[in-house]
Formats: sequence, structure tokens, C-alpha cells
Amino acid sequence: MAHARRAGGSGYTRGLKGMTPIPVITTALLRVDASSQVFTSVHLLIVRLALLSKSYSSVLPILDKQQCHFPCISGQIYQKNNQSLLCSIHTSSAAFITDVSGFSSKLTYKHHLQYYLYGGMIYLALKKWDKALHFFSIVISSPTGSSVSKIMVEAYKKWILTSLLAHGKVMRYFAARPRFKLIRCSIQIIAPPKVISSSTMRIYQSTSKPYTSLANAFEKGDLNTLMSEFELARSVWRTDNNLGLVSQVIDAFDQYMVMKLGKKFSALAVPDVAQQVVSSVGTDPDVIETLVASLIMSGALDAMLLHMDDHRRSTMLRFSSAAMSPIFQERSVQAQLLKEIHALGLVTGNTGLSNDALELGDEHLRFLQKTQRWLDDGDKSLPPTGGSGFDVDEDIMGDLH
Repeated sequence: MAHARRAGGSGYTRGLKGMTPIPVITTALLRVDASSQVFTSVHLLIVRLALLSKSYSSVLPILDKQQCHFPCISGQIYQKNNQSLLCSIHTSSAAFITDVSGFSSKLTYKHHLQYYLYGGMIYLALKKWDKALHFFSIVISSPTGSSVSKIMVEAYKKWILTSLLAHGKVMRYFAARPRFKLIRCSIQIIAPPKVISSSTMRIYQSTSKPYTSLANAFEKGDLNTLMSEFELARSVWRTDNNLGLVSQVIDAFDQYMVMKLGKKFSALAVPDVAQQVVSSVGTDPDVIETLVASLIMSGALDAMLLHMDDHRRSTMLRFSSAAMSPIFQERSVQAQLLKEIHALGLVTGNTGLSNDALELGDEHLRFLQKTQRWLDDGDKSLPPTGGSGFDVDEDIMGDLH
């Protein structure tokens, strides 16, 4: 792993289209930290290598795991009392991956932002829109001072485009609504993280006006304005290296225009679809039918095409009603709740480990309470109070005194 870090900084990334070291580094990293919960400089190295070599899938075993810790700072007081040998059994990798353990180079705030930006770009390449949105959300919601970094602005621009690809819209902040409506909306759409301050949002919006204009035209279903915004800011897309992503947004316009019809109609003849949808492919029913068929076969559209026995009658497009049924909505809510329970379980588990490391766990607090009672009783034979430098035994005869 140390060799990998040196290689990443010495131009080792040249000519990576052949054999890449990513599988080897991934295996080594997971052997050291199977949960991959501690963020290290190797994490950033491996996603950078994956981007340069276009070996996107090979880095998923790392990207799909959640990082919850940074390497511990060995100079902190509680770390001095809790140091253990590397060969010991550790409940968490955070116990032995420290700033002086040699598993990671020195990390800065920029490295954290870069990792999630690169990770989101890898998910974009794999068309995993929701995961890309999650990574970009982490970047744009990171704490800021009086200014916003270029990495965060770049992530916000990609966040807008990815929102259009994933959901056909870019949601603003929620207004006050009934609780059940918020739960339903959270399943279908994504909103900017609420922890983003209003001043930060104003900076994002002022530096991303071409992206905002493009998103507004997309959401309104205005094809002419959409194409005008695309051509007008072509140099911006190229400068930001987002031309390919914006082109995918343009290609997805027809898909979402057809999908919107499913909210108004249960079935339509293909010629009626051509009249209802302002499409970039024109209004020819045969072309529209080919477009709809491709959307159905790709799984993007939950519907079916019905060809009548009478060839003089038009092909019918029937939208599936399963997505609107109460059973489907209930299952969606259950799936979302299970996902949130799993996420809360991870947070709770890591909070417990942190409490133990900081000597804030229940066992240590109970010992402090017992020590305080001994002090109040004037007991001179007190055990030492040097943190973890002693073993606590239960005083089973205490109640008989």
C-alpha cells in the first residue's frame, strides 16, 4: 500500500489502459480494513486510478462501502491511554489506522471532497444515477467557511445534471407539507441536502446559471428553449468537461416527456402520443413507436405496446398502473424505511465505538458513578482513575458492607 501511494504521486498513472493495479490495491485495502470504514489516502488514489484507466467496476468494492472515520490523531489524550498492538483483536479498524500507523498519508479537507467527487463520476460512468447523486450531495453539503471551493461548485453542476437524468427534475427546498406527503416525495425525487446554508446555495446558483437555465427548460418540457440553452452554453459544457453528460440529458428529454403522459393517461394511441409529446425525433408515429419500444425494452418505461388485430387501427400504448397502486406505494415506503434502518444501524454502531474510544461508554460511566460514591463515603482504598490503565472488577461483596 505504501508503494501504491508512492506510485500515485510519481506519474504511475500513465498508460493505464492495459493492466491496472486497482484489483491488487483493492484486495490489499480490504485485507487491512474489511469494512473500509476508515478513509485513507489509498481510497483517493484508487478512485483516481479507476477514472484515469476507465476501470470503473473494479473499484466498486471500495466505493460501495461507507467511510465513517478518519485516521485517529495519535497525539490526543484519550489515544495515549488506548493504544494497542497491531496484532491485537480490534473491534474497529479505527483503533489501529492512525496518522502514524503508515496506512495513510496526511489527509486534508480537499482529499475528502476529491474522493466523493471522483466516486460520483465513476457512478455516472456506470449510469448509477442515485449513487452518483449521493456522492455529489456529500460534496456540496460539506462544511464551508466564507467561500466555496471549486470542487464543490463542480460537484453541484454535476448534481444538477444527474438529477435530471435520474428523476427528470431538480428539486428545490421543500416547503411545509403534511408528513405523509414528504415521505412519499422522498421516494420519488431528491432534494438538495437541507444542511446547505442559504449563502452557500446562492454561491452555487450564481456560479451555475447555464446549468440552472438548462434544468428549467428541461422541467418545463420546452424543447426549443432546451436546445437553445444547450447550443448557447456549449463552450461552458466543454470547458467544464460536462459536454457528454449534458448530451445525455438532451437524449433523456424524450424519455421523460413520454413518462409524464403516464401521470395523465392510462392508455393512448401512438399517434396521440406524437401529438402530446414535443420530441426531438419529430412527430412521425412510426418514429415515436420505435422510441417508446426502446424505452420499454430498456426498462425505463413501465408500459406495453398493444398491436390490434385490425391493422388499420393504431398501436396502443398502455401504461402500467402498478406504480400507482396502494400496494406498490406501501412496498416502496417499506423499502425506504428498511434502507434508513440499515443506515441508522451503521451510524449507531460507529457511535458506540467512538464512545468507547473516548471513554464515554456505559461501562465507563457506571464506573465513574461508583467511584464518586466511594469518594462520598470517604473510602481511601480507591482504584486508580487513569482511564484504561486498570481492570475493573465487580465488587460482589459491596452490598454486605
